[in-house]
Amino acid sequence: MSKRSVHNDRATDRKKSEQAGGPALIEVIGLGAGALLFYMGAELLLLSKPHPLHWFATALGAILGFIGGWMWYVARGDIV
Repeated sequence: MSKRSVHNDRATDRKKSEQAGGPALIEVIGLGAGALLFYMGAELLLLSKPHPLHWFATALGAILGFIGGWMWYVARGDIV
């Protein structure tokens, strides 16, 4: 007879990823997507003027994207 396989739930997966010490993949994807979207949005809105505002928008988008990725991770787990 063979042994039964044990299915790990999300809580066990989170513990394993927390032991790795880095951010989850969904957090990194959210950071990059948020930064890119906010940068492009600022560039489109401020087309004619030289401005440093698009860099501020990029940082804000990256922070919001990371937070969004973290919220996804808490609710649904990582995407890998």
